[in-house]
Amino acid sequence: HLILYCLASTISPSPLQVAFLTPNRLGNAVKRNRVRRLMREAFRKHRTEMISSYQILLLGRTSAVHATCQAMHDDFIRLCQKARLLMPSDP
Repeated sequence: HLILYCLASTISPSPLQVAFLTPNRLGNAVKRNRVRRLMREAFRKHRTEMISSYQILLLGRTSAVHATCQAMHDDFIRLCQKARLLMPSDP
């Protein structure tokens, strides 16, 4: 449901910067705003677990319009783990 682009910041230390993008092809403003809210909520829940000094762009895909909150959350976690943006958890 999401596409994640990340770029390491050249200025160290820098705070984590995030942008949420929903193109017009997702539908009307109500649908785009719902997708943005779901993306922001998924990010908000895991902001403290993420490595700073990155710039992140989250792009909503057309399948995100019908996604549940849990599906969006799972997709966000999967993408962050794949990009190694989450701090390693202590056992």
